[in-house]
Amino acid sequence: MAQASTTQTAQGLSSGDWHNAIVGGQTPEIVAQRVHDGVCSRWGQLLLELTNPGEVCLELGSGTGEISSTLALHKRQPVLLDFSVDSLRFSERLFSLLHLEGEFKQADVLHELPCGRASVDVVWSGGLLEHFGDAQIQHIVSESARVARRMVVSLVPNACSLPYRLGKWAQEQSGEWKWGYEDPKFSLADFFIRAGLVDVREFSIASGHALKFMTFPGSEKLIQVWENWLASLPSEDKERLNQGYLLVTVGMVPSAGQAAHRAKNSVASAAVAAPRATNTNPAQDMESPVTACGKALQWVEKNTVPGQGVAVSDKNRHAYPEVTGYFIPTLLRLNKIDIALQYAGWLASIQNPDGSFWGPNSSESFVFDTGQVVRGLAAILPYAPHLEQTLVKACNWIVSTANPSGQLCVPPSTIWQMADGRGYINEAVHLYVLPGLLAAGDALNTPAYNEFVRRSLSYYIMNCNLSNFYAPNMLLHFYCYIQEALYDLGAEEVCRHGMLTLEKLQRPDGMVPAFSDVSWVCTPGLIQAAIVWLKLGRQDRGLAALSHVQSLRNASGGFPGSAGQGAAYFQNEELSWAVKFWLDAQLLRQSGHEPSSASVMSQGLTGAESIQARDKVTVIELVQNAVKELERTVAQAVQGNKAEMSMEDVEFVASIIPCLLNWGRRPLALQLAAELTRIVAGMPDSTWDGQQKARGLWGLAALIRAFSQSEVLAVCGDAALKSLCVQVLCRQRLNADGAAGLFSCFAALAEAGERTGNSSWKDCARFWANRQGWTVKSITPDHVRDAASFIVLNSPERGNALLQQLARQIDAMGLSDEALPQEYARCLLQLAEAAWTAGCADLGEAAYSQGMAALPETVEAPFAGLAHEACAFLDALTARQKHGFEAYFPNFIDDIAADDGRLLFVQRALAPVPHARVLDMGTAKGRYLRRIHYGRLAASVTGQDVHDAFFRFMPKGVAARTGTVLRSGWADGEFDAVLLCEVLEHCIDVPAAIAEMHRILCTSGQLIIIDKNKSRLDSWPGGIPEWEQWFDCEALAAQLRERGFDIAAMDADVGYEGRKDGLFFGITAKKK
Repeated sequence: MAQASTTQTAQGLSSGDWHNAIVGGQTPEIVAQRVHDGVCSRWGQLLLELTNPGEVCLELGSGTGEISSTLALHKRQPVLLDFSVDSLRFSERLFSLLHLEGEFKQADVLHELPCGRASVDVVWSGGLLEHFGDAQIQHIVSESARVARRMVVSLVPNACSLPYRLGKWAQEQSGEWKWGYEDPKFSLADFFIRAGLVDVREFSIASGHALKFMTFPGSEKLIQVWENWLASLPSEDKERLNQGYLLVTVGMVPSAGQAAHRAKNSVASAAVAAPRATNTNPAQDMESPVTACGKALQWVEKNTVPGQGVAVSDKNRHAYPEVTGYFIPTLLRLNKIDIALQYAGWLASIQNPDGSFWGPNSSESFVFDTGQVVRGLAAILPYAPHLEQTLVKACNWIVSTANPSGQLCVPPSTIWQMADGRGYINEAVHLYVLPGLLAAGDALNTPAYNEFVRRSLSYYIMNCNLSNFYAPNMLLHFYCYIQEALYDLGAEEVCRHGMLTLEKLQRPDGMVPAFSDVSWVCTPGLIQAAIVWLKLGRQDRGLAALSHVQSLRNASGGFPGSAGQGAAYFQNEELSWAVKFWLDAQLLRQSGHEPSSASVMSQGLTGAESIQARDKVTVIELVQNAVKELERTVAQAVQGNKAEMSMEDVEFVASIIPCLLNWGRRPLALQLAAELTRIVAGMPDSTWDGQQKARGLWGLAALIRAFSQSEVLAVCGDAALKSLCVQVLCRQRLNADGAAGLFSCFAALAEAGERTGNSSWKDCARFWANRQGWTVKSITPDHVRDAASFIVLNSPERGNALLQQLARQIDAMGLSDEALPQEYARCLLQLAEAAWTAGCADLGEAAYSQGMAALPETVEAPFAGLAHEACAFLDALTARQKHGFEAYFPNFIDDIAADDGRLLFVQRALAPVPHARVLDMGTAKGRYLRRIHYGRLAASVTGQDVHDAFFRFMPKGVAARTGTVLRSGWADGEFDAVLLCEVLEHCIDVPAAIAEMHRILCTSGQLIIIDKNKSRLDSWPGGIPEWEQWFDCEALAAQLRERGFDIAAMDADVGYEGRKDGLFFGITAKKK
């Protein structure tokens, strides 16, 4: 179902609904008779043509199983997978009636498929992918490619098929459409290619079947005309028209040679080559790397357990599998091959049957420890090829512990808990597992490991606190595990951003504290910090840290775990991992390490600080300052004679209207739109060709975007928008090379067409864009904006290529004399927005980190006097949040138990208003919404979330709309109750969110909040992202009272999942 407007009813069907829709009153006996009689659809015939006798054919979303039964009759070996138990029972009965054998699996295709790598010959699906959003499609296709040995095939409704599209539209309008959310596709080739499949081809079939959808009154004559016309065409014309009902996409699994080539390139860096850093300041008293290594190796030889691995410490003589594992690559670089082979042999001898490894003197399997063993085994494999299966088992066990998004398994809380009440170890330390898996993928020629690394890296970047060293659970040792892994995995700019915090804390003698709030040093952590600084080209920082560590070294060549007043990390032991890191640091010194070629933007960072680290402000405070700066600047721009506003002022005011709407400043945005309506009405057509031409075109694009916002259309009408769009339509014959700003105009035209349902505007814009090329000739914020428009209007391949080109150009721009720091920062933040919008998370994070680092220091508050940069920052953050939701969406829980305390709190709050109009804001997969809907707890219930991925989970007849807690888009007083269930914690600007909820509630309407208690934050494993916040429920209640609510009910300890441990609270607030 095309998303042509901001409001739409989405029909998501339960497994039972799907089964009933697919079966349509048939019985297994009826279907069995049809199969027995040899009746076979065109797509069934195609699958017989594509597959071979004896091949194992996995069908995803198998439904009745009719086609798989036909394949079984023709000697294929079918495996049927569906998430509906009723459908699988139907299929099993069908196969039984036909005396056929098949394998039946109940599973959700949004999770990892219950099949091993390359375990089936062909994976195919018919009528499946059109019911999912892009992120889910990519997951399904990638999983299909993982389990297939030869081929992946998809059949989905063809978006080019006019009879099907017309019939579908008519059925939707009449309420007869029974197939839920269904988005026909023009192509799925990009998804297949990104999944690593090759020789991808597409075509359409079954043009006659499309006519069956045309059931509206009078369609009989239209069908006859269509059939006669189609019959009159030459066969080549029919093929070009592409009118088949089903789009068929076929991709082949690459051969071993192709896979090896792809494996080396599967973890995409955000970046291009960076110049070698020249800013060095070596410590004067450092001994040579050779001398430093010699003393450390003596310690290693002394503390190696005979016939085993390296000991935990000089006091704890048990061999440590984790440290033994990651010692091996270091020993090989030092040409200590015999010791490395001894270590590897011992590790192979103690591996658990499932492939995992225990901790020292423990019977608990750890992902982190096993990951470090994988590092060693991957490195030693050329010397010990007989250990290949040991390595494979270890890798497979690690991957098996992860969820579909790539989150690795965290140990039990009792093991993961830190001392002194500091909470739990940050789960992002698992990033340090990934480089070993990456090395194993290359060594074993197994692209699946590389793909897992990419997915897992994306998860941790989007969901974990990676750069807040001030968190109570951030021991320097763990923090630097995270930073070094980020560097090694190509996310250099994210790493660089994290290390800026440590630079702020580093003392002149090189010391960095173990925690941000102590004065003692964690020795291995400080050596690790030095390693990361050396890799980043910050020799001054790295050598200063190593010089301090050298002063702590004992005569034995070992290092205490910690030192200084209050030291509390193995302070009386010499730790083996400290020696390992010391050796790595000396090897880096000896090799004269250059910064990674994975950096996308490197110039200008030496000496530059993140605005957050420099001014010690949070993201929440930055947002508040940015919005205030926009409000202040707008007030100046519109004061005085508004009719004489410069085009630059008009453009700026127009450009920030969408931003103000996104960040909860609706009244101000609508006031500005009303002023612009009056100004535009008096502008002659020649305006857009004057004032430096490009300035006029960029102003035209900004105005179209402003006037196409749904809230603005509702208040100001569409007259101004139409007149502005005509100005773009008049320029269809112009070439982009000769008219800067034209891409922005046509992108705005496409956006206006999308928002207003005017497909002709959208089609015109894309047709024009497909005829244009793009070369980055100069870099200014305006040109970056134009380039971002090119990306929006073109295919992912062209768009991603341009993103990389932009990255190179901005990198070359740097903080040169010609480029103002704020202009450079704005280019980077606009690049970040474009990258996140295009789904390039790594590049988005890198550009954002460097853009924030490049912002100039202000005398007053952050963003003071930097309105353009404030807008770019807010727009980038909006794109980041939307991308994060889409990426994480498959992990959301899709149901809640009937006796869950959170649901019971909501039900009690709704009981006094049985005929309420209820909005479930931030509904995700609708677990609360469905309980309310099917329990008839409200007259109507509506779902809303930031991305349309949730539409398909909505029950039939339930309205759904995209929007946020800051920008819901609803009219004043639209609802009797609004639910914010675990939503407010993700909202950066809570006061603005409360104001928006107050606006859309009727008088006496109820705001029902379920969220997390701030008191539990310190004990939360992994911490929380910097933009997330938990609450003191009393303080939140006070905020609600200040903003027009009375507190009707409050529970400081709401039960959940059979527990009551103070994690959740509930508040019901009534609008005054």
